Amino acid sequence: MYNASSSAKILEKANEGEFIKDEKSCLQSLWFSNIDSRRQNLEQPADQTCLWLFKSRNREKHYGHVWVKGKPGAGKSILMKEAFRRAALGQIKSDYWTAAFFFSAKGDELEHSPVGLFRSLLYQLLPRHREHLRSFSKIWNEKDLSWGNNGDEAHPWREAELRSFFQSVFAQQAAKRTLIFIDALDECDSNSVRSQAYFWREVTISAYAAGVHLNVCLASRHSPSITISDCPEIVVDNHNRHDIATYVEQKFKLGIASEEPQWEVLRDKILSKSAGMFLWVALVVDDVLKKWDDGMVLQYLLKQLDIVPEELETLFAQMFLSLNVEARQLTIRLFHWAILAAKPLRLHEWHHILAFIRQPTPLSLREWRESVDFTMTDDQLERQIKSISKGLVEVNSMAKESQGEDFDTMSVCAGAGSLDLEHGETRVIQVIHESVREFFLQSNGFSILDPSLEPFPIGNGNPSFQDQVPHLL
Repeated sequence: MYNASSSAKILEKANEGEFIKDEKSCLQSLWFSNIDSRRQNLEQPADQTCLWLFKSRNREKHYGHVWVKGKPGAGKSILMKEAFRRAALGQIKSDYWTAAFFFSAKGDELEHSPVGLFRSLLYQLLPRHREHLRSFSKIWNEKDLSWGNNGDEAHPWREAELRSFFQSVFAQQAAKRTLIFIDALDECDSNSVRSQAYFWREVTISAYAAGVHLNVCLASRHSPSITISDCPEIVVDNHNRHDIATYVEQKFKLGIASEEPQWEVLRDKILSKSAGMFLWVALVVDDVLKKWDDGMVLQYLLKQLDIVPEELETLFAQMFLSLNVEARQLTIRLFHWAILAAKPLRLHEWHHILAFIRQPTPLSLREWRESVDFTMTDDQLERQIKSISKGLVEVNSMAKESQGEDFDTMSVCAGAGSLDLEHGETRVIQVIHESVREFFLQSNGFSILDPSLEPFPIGNGNPSFQDQVPHLL
């Protein structure tokens, strides 16, 4: 089993002479500090949670490749940690091997790069594939050793050679099937996320064709949006409601439930506001329990649920740090419309909104239709909204009978491709969770994107919100 100390155990075995000198040197060249720190620092899942993930799936339909996706804070990483733990527990007595890597955008260079990914996976797998270890050792011996062999300080390996060798391992029959878990792909270097997604689709297809049993499970946020063929997606926030309810129940029954007769009111409000955001739930439950122990009354605790936890504010802020000036302005305008609108705006209305919040603003509908920014379909529009908002804005279905207004009074999309009442007319754009709305309205979300909006980010947003598209209607 590859647990928290497995990295050290591999080197320990090498030092004890289990591997020959060349193999030992080769393994040491792959190891780096913090090789497994992201996974080790994750909390254990609550009891009786994550069980829904472990249902059997048809490998022939996806060629050994599954993608776990979810909102920021949906609990993907803890889910992946539990999946890897279960797989690792059984590998000694079974016919498979397993390895995992958890990307970390806040870690050092190797913790969020493809080089770190391949070094970690090979470091875990090669000691169990002695034939491949010998082959890899030969490559190591042929390298220019003047680079030195000081692990992560010397960076002796290049991505291309590691990727090529890794792919060759699974292009031929292997003794055991292999399970690989890769978490937080969206935290990989931004220029490498798409190429990594394509690589794992290619390697699983080629392995399947060669009769090699390779299963790869990726996990990431919904953004960046990357289309991969024949790869089923498991959306965590569509499945974790029972886990969230179980977690809240367990936490409250440890303390507050025994003393507060109306603790169910708190539980129910948390569940109604959760929207699949496990991180928000964990943070507010901890805060509620602490403030209860500090002597706060139930009504105060209920009001606290409307305040964005500091850790969640930090998470949202970090998602926008890499944006350039132009992208920041477009993002600000998008959130102005998504948050400050007097009523939920339907998807078809966003064809015009997204077109005319860009700079420079098109002078007419005709100019827009002939431009590269023209959105031909709702699907294209939805992907652009998801990308610009970093996944914090989503499209939700809304029943036609609940819309509460005359369809004849709604603006027409002027040929943008969304006149079908089963699509653009019946779906609305909204933030993924109320904490996102509070981040922009009550906290400093707009000011983080543009410091010049202080001290009145909402007031400064209203004029542009009202005047950006006056000539459309």
